[in-house]
Amino acid sequence: KKFLKQDETEWNQILSIFHAFCLSHTFIHFKLFRDDRMVVNAPSVSDVKMRVAQLWDSNISQNLLELNQKKCAESWLNFCGYISNHNFWRYGRNYLFFFVNNRWIKNSELSKALLKGYLNVLPPGKFPAAFIFVKMDKTFVDINCHPKKEEVRFLKPSTVQTRLQEAVIVTLGNNISKQLLP
Repeated sequence: KKFLKQDETEWNQILSIFHAFCLSHTFIHFKLFRDDRMVVNAPSVSDVKMRVAQLWDSNISQNLLELNQKKCAESWLNFCGYISNHNFWRYGRNYLFFFVNNRWIKNSELSKALLKGYLNVLPPGKFPAAFIFVKMDKTFVDINCHPKKEEVRFLKPSTVQTRLQEAVIVTLGNNISKQLLP
């Protein structure tokens, strides 16, 4: 009990884990209770964008773009998911979710690569929303580098980062060019 933080801090940790499970398992109906009151009811849905609308507000899901990835030269690596468009931002990193082989992870290098893709697109100090699913051969990722298994190491980290950054740039570029067309 001495390691527990304030109630609100612990609740935010629970909520973050709950959101991650909901996002990675859209086919499951989730309910979250706090003090005998249902806080979140998330019935099963067909895709992540619909789950985002359930968990947060429709404003976020309406501003999401499907991640466009040109064919990777690396057969062992694939990205899918959603990122927010250039008109949408948040003041914190609370809406950045990364999954490797459907496992929620925390990886500062993936966050940096994502933010580099948004360079000169978002105002300083603002952050996008992103729900990125990295599918890769399990021999290219080490999940045993953290006791809670929430951090991973990639065998080729620079390749993963570069490909994610490229995917973000392509997605944002395609969206902006669509808006410029009459």
